[in-house]
Amino acid sequence: MSKTTYNISLKGYVGGYDFDRSTVDKTLAKFEGKEVNVLIDSLGGSLATGLFISAAFKNHGKVNVHFVGLNASAATIASLGAAHISIDAGAMYLVHQSSMAFFEWGTTAYSDLAVVKSLLPMLGSASRDFHRWRTNEMLIATYKMAEKRKDSKTMERAATAYGKLNRVGLEDEQAIPLDQILVQPFMATDDPRVLSIEPIPNIAEKISAMIEKYRKKTIDIDDVEFEEVDLEFDALFPDNEVESPKADKSGNEYYDKIS
Repeated sequence: MSKTTYNISLKGYVGGYDFDRSTVDKTLAKFEGKEVNVLIDSLGGSLATGLFISAAFKNHGKVNVHFVGLNASAATIASLGAAHISIDAGAMYLVHQSSMAFFEWGTTAYSDLAVVKSLLPMLGSASRDFHRWRTNEMLIATYKMAEKRKDSKTMERAATAYGKLNRVGLEDEQAIPLDQILVQPFMATDDPRVLSIEPIPNIAEKISAMIEKYRKKTIDIDDVEFEEVDLEFDALFPDNEVESPKADKSGNEYYDKIS
């Protein structure tokens, strides 16, 4: 069985040095049109970076992601744009509610889920826009090459495809007058069931109990500045008496204080 060669290795914090969008962008551009193998080993990190990398994978179209170790959070989101996802037998792939601490250890999990749900359709839209732009560039390049060769048929086909893609034969949609725009009613809610998620019973009490439990076990440790010195014991404690071991006639040790 042949060994897989990974073009991108993403490890550690999503958004950190070993898991950043610039590395992904450069490698995908280098292997444009070719299969790219990606190795992921991360507990998560920046949601924004995860969404960006997911979109980049989807735009490329030929990305294979393989998980090793323990993976969670933004690392799992980053993989969603891949064409193929696999995982080691001993690896783990964890998905949790997006959350962050604020004020008194509250949670924004449900509001974050609403944000993610609203962003996901945008990834598909961004992908279509990217491919539309790429198609336009290829059509323009084809037209220019055909023009140099004076190939009128190819020029006509490229121009027709360009016009169809950009819908140049259709009239522009008229903007709705401002006085006819109706403001849509919105109602704020903290009920996760609007996202088809069942709430956790007594979640606030459970969070408070866990905070109280682990606060009691936490020991405050303050960092202090210190300076290492290389001095003999006698120089540090010149007036102290120390005990020196001695042995009697039978070989038993005893201590006698000496100055």
